[in-house]
Amino acid sequence: MQLVLSILGESKSERYLLPDLIAATGLSERRLCALFKRETGTSLRQYLKRRRIEKGADLLLATTLIVKQVAFDLGYSAQANFDRDFRGFFGVSPTEYRKRHTGRFVK
Repeated sequence: MQLVLSILGESKSERYLLPDLIAATGLSERRLCALFKRETGTSLRQYLKRRRIEKGADLLLATTLIVKQVAFDLGYSAQANFDRDFRGFFGVSPTEYRKRHTGRFVK
């Protein structure tokens, strides 16, 4: 699990991380996910989703990228999916989050 956590810590990208982890460990997806959950207490998919959303929050505050571009940069194929996941994690839409934390309104 140290290898997985190391890869996760060093990764600059949020896209295609699960296949990279599978390749690096030589484990099946099912086995990797089971071991990760046992070691960390959270599922690997939830962990990766949380990382993507947190990276999105950082981008919303640090850039003037439109929300759609942030979603695509994080590997979402549709802004609506990013909006749904973001709202589930933060309780507000990405646009509202940016507005509350920066005072900027960038659609």
